[in-house]
Amino acid sequence: MKRSKIRQISNAGRDDEGSANSERDDEGSAVVEFVLIAAPLFIPALIFFLALHNAARTEIDLSNVARQSLRAFVTAENLSEGHERVKFVLDQFVALEASDNSSKSSNQRFTYNISCGAEKCLTPGTLVRIELFRALNDDVLGIGAVNRNRKAVAVAQGYVDKWRSQG
Repeated sequence: MKRSKIRQISNAGRDDEGSANSERDDEGSAVVEFVLIAAPLFIPALIFFLALHNAARTEIDLSNVARQSLRAFVTAENLSEGHERVKFVLDQFVALEASDNSSKSSNQRFTYNISCGAEKCLTPGTLVRIELFRALNDDVLGIGAVNRNRKAVAVAQGYVDKWRSQG
């Protein structure tokens, strides 16, 4: 009886063919299974999160530029100077993006709408609202595929300073 238990224990580490390498073979197949199953799941998830990051970054940048453009507009002396200032701020942002090598959206232009709560936009106490639009850069892989139908939108509003001179 003792001999049969010893034989069972000594044969427990061997597979059907009697080799002792079954544990090592299982480890190799686990790595192969992980690569074959996990990689096709991780790559689309990585692309999704990169696209989400790019969209969020564009929205945050656009929000900041909208606030700066609004401030430039409401501090102008007249409407034409206000629009010139807004265009200057937007052009400076595009130039700053172009100097940054990591940004690939420097070729995308802005469009904007300015609306006022009064007949004259720059009278003291008037509420001014700017809506800034820009195409989203969906090219996370660097292959040149930009979807021009998706736009990022930022809205900023503020008041013309009540104590400014009517000049």
